[in-house]
Amino acid sequence: MAKFGFGKKKETAPAPEASSSSKDLSTRQQQLDARQKERSARKAKREQRKEAAAPAAAKKEASTKHKSAKPKLSREEQDARDAKLGCCYHFTKGIAGGMHFIDFVIGFLALVYGCLIDFSGENPAHEVGIVCIVYGLVQIFASSMGVFGFHYKTCKRCGLTFSMYTAPVITTFYFFVIIYFLADQEDVWAYLEEHKDSMYLSAVSLDKLKSLMPLVYIILASLAVAEMVRYCIVKKVRDQLVRHDSASARIASSSRTNMSEPLLSEYEA
Repeated sequence: MAKFGFGKKKETAPAPEASSSSKDLSTRQQQLDARQKERSARKAKREQRKEAAAPAAAKKEASTKHKSAKPKLSREEQDARDAKLGCCYHFTKGIAGGMHFIDFVIGFLALVYGCLIDFSGENPAHEVGIVCIVYGLVQIFASSMGVFGFHYKTCKRCGLTFSMYTAPVITTFYFFVIIYFLADQEDVWAYLEEHKDSMYLSAVSLDKLKSLMPLVYIILASLAVAEMVRYCIVKKVRDQLVRHDSASARIASSSRTNMSEPLLSEYEA
C-alpha cells in the first residue's frame, strides 16, 4: 500500500501570505493619500498666491484700460499733427547741424594733415597718414550726408540714415585709439620719435604731448560720447522728417482729390 502511495500523506502547497499582501495594499494607500495631500497643499498655495497677486493685477489692468481709453486720432488729425514741425524739432535740428559742421571741420583738417604726412619727404609716416585720410573722409562723408538729408527727401531721408550709422563707426575708432595708446605706449612713443619730422612734430611738442595724454584721452572719450549723442539726435530728427513728408504728401493728395471732385461733377452734369 505504501508502495502505491496509498499510505503517504498528500503534500499541500503553502498558502499565500495574506498578511504581506494586506501590508502592501495599506502602504500603497498611504502613499496615494500622501500624494493627494501634497497636491491639495500645492493647490492651496497657488490659490493663496493668486489671491495675493489679485490686487496688483487689478491695478495693472485698470491702468492699461485707462491708457487704452484715450481717444485715438484719426488719420487726418494725425497727418495734421505730423505736418507741423514745432520748436523742439528746430532745436534738435540746430544741434545736429552744429555737430555736422564740427565733424566736417575735424574731418577736413584730418584729411589735410594726413595728405601732408603721406606726401612728406624722407621717412614718411604712412600708417598715420592713411589713418588720418580715412578718418577725414568718413567725417566729411557723414557731415555731407547729413546736410543732404536735411534738404532732400530722397529715399526717406537716406542722407540722414547714412550720417546716423557712421556715428557708431567713428565711436569705435575713438575707443580703439584710446585702448591702443594705453596698451602699447612705448611702441607708440618710439614710432612718434622716429617719424616726428614727417609728422611736423618737434622734441618739445612730443614732451608736451606726453604730459597732456590724460587730456587727450578725455577729449577722445568726449568725442565718442558726442558721436553717440549725434546718432540719437539725427535718428529723432529723421523720424520726424519722414513722418512730416508722409503726412504732407497725404494732405496734398487729399486736397487735390477734393478739388478734382467738383470739376468732375460739373463735367458730368
